[in-house]
Amino acid sequence: MSEQETFSHQIENLSPKKGDLLVISVPFPIKAEQRERLTQHLAGTADRLQCELVVLEAGITAQLQPSVSDLLAEQQKQTALLEQIATQNLALIEALADGADVDPDAEPQNYLDGSPCR
Repeated sequence: MSEQETFSHQIENLSPKKGDLLVISVPFPIKAEQRERLTQHLAGTADRLQCELVVLEAGITAQLQPSVSDLLAEQQKQTALLEQIATQNLALIEALADGADVDPDAEPQNYLDGSPCR
């Protein structure tokens, strides 16, 4: 297996998702034609994995950056959950406030689920 095939296999092991940014950096200065060959070789891998490719000089490392749309979708899910918690907390506060004028030593009229006591 050639060095390029090995490197492509290592990239695939990162488990990239569609739209991720694949950053390749080389630890030393390289000639323009070397950079072009590297970019051409990795472009096929990036296209096959449906990733965006960036080749930089100054560190032969491979990183996988999640796509911004995935991060935004996760933030939207978290925001929806926080809104749901806030709504439930408000309903609880209102329910507790409704019972504020009731004698705490009196027998309860309703169960916590709202059904009447027998």
